[in-house]
Amino acid sequence: MKVYNDNEFKSNIINHMKNVMHYEFNDPNLCLEALTHSSLKNELIYADILDNEKLEFIGDAVLDLIVSNFLLSENKYSNTEGELTINRAKIVNEKSLYKFAKYMSLDNYLRVSNSAKKMRVHQSSGVLADAFEALVGALFLDSNFETADRIILNTFKEKFILILCDDNLNYKGLLNEYVTKNNLSLPNYEIIDVTGPDHDRTYTSRLSIEGEYLSIGKGHSIKKAEQESAKYAFKKLEAKGHVKN
Repeated sequence: MKVYNDNEFKSNIINHMKNVMHYEFNDPNLCLEALTHSSLKNELIYADILDNEKLEFIGDAVLDLIVSNFLLSENKYSNTEGELTINRAKIVNEKSLYKFAKYMSLDNYLRVSNSAKKMRVHQSSGVLADAFEALVGALFLDSNFETADRIILNTFKEKFILILCDDNLNYKGLLNEYVTKNNLSLPNYEIIDVTGPDHDRTYTSRLSIEGEYLSIGKGHSIKKAEQESAKYAFKKLEAKGHVKN
């Protein structure tokens, strides 16, 4: 039986995984399998090729557990079983998994048939989402759950948080994540102005980090003013490249 083998490709993808996820596969064939679409197996019917469908099945379950554990540990995002389910679905869905796959440039490494490549199957959101799950499955089988959990969170925790956070509620949380990660003091919020009648106050919050003023936000409550100032500060840091989407 002819064995399909691409040692150069295998070496490239293993090195790429080391750069992106800081993990070196013990069994490179698992990584190769995770990035092999069924179209290639069908095209090379006489080759000894495994596609990524079984690894995708495993990775789906592993990723669900990783994200569930993350949400339970970060209970500020999910306080009830219903919220846990909703927030897990925000992270584990085709749109989000596609973004994770693109972040890892999996479209440049996914092995598909020649006809599928002409149809740009390797750039399909569903196919790339499946490949990401398959890669998680490969990571789990190559190591153990604890290692897979650590690698995925080290690589994607910030992105999980960005998905969960919306403009109105969570920029303070994002800033706290940023300063903690960079060993900085927590942001300081100072109400510098209050205007308007008692029934319609407007508060102005000024935000600083380690003495450096970053932003000013306004709102009809102290909480909303602080959230606005946190939003502007985060956007400023993001624009300077200090934080990444």
